[in-house]
Amino acid sequence: FIDSSPSFWNMGIYIIRMTMPAGAFSLLTVYRPSSARGTATFYDELAAVLELLVLQSCPVVLGGDLNIHMHDPGDQNAVRLTGLLDSFGMKQHIPSPTHRHRGTLDLLVTFANYELSSIDVEPPVISDHSIVSCRLPLNGGPAPRRYRTVRSWRSVNCEVLCEAIS
Repeated sequence: FIDSSPSFWNMGIYIIRMTMPAGAFSLLTVYRPSSARGTATFYDELAAVLELLVLQSCPVVLGGDLNIHMHDPGDQNAVRLTGLLDSFGMKQHIPSPTHRHRGTLDLLVTFANYELSSIDVEPPVISDHSIVSCRLPLNGGPAPRRYRTVRSWRSVNCEVLCEAIS
């Protein structure tokens, strides 16, 4: 499902798909160390993951410590990330600073039409970052059932299959 290149995993991009009776969503968590430069590879790989998630046809919640100064409109990484999120029709929801030094480094992002409620940014206590929490709207009934047909490889006649392929 995800590229296993070293740079991808060093950045800490992880995905969980949650399916409940009230609906489903994909949770994408991202950690980009502050020591890591905002490379083209990071943005390319994040775009590739978002492209895969768009195909899942369910809400996507992206959260994490991207260590990008979103509060600074002149920050090149903030401009680039904002452009990437805009290209996917995504919106950043954090309303206030998330770092002890008053920066917004932690993000909570969804598609623009997916409204979160009760967004809360707790002041930093143990870490230099805040704890961010919110409520996710899960509408609708149970997830649709998916059916698939599986055939046993043992029952395949290899000669007939090879002839059909040729």
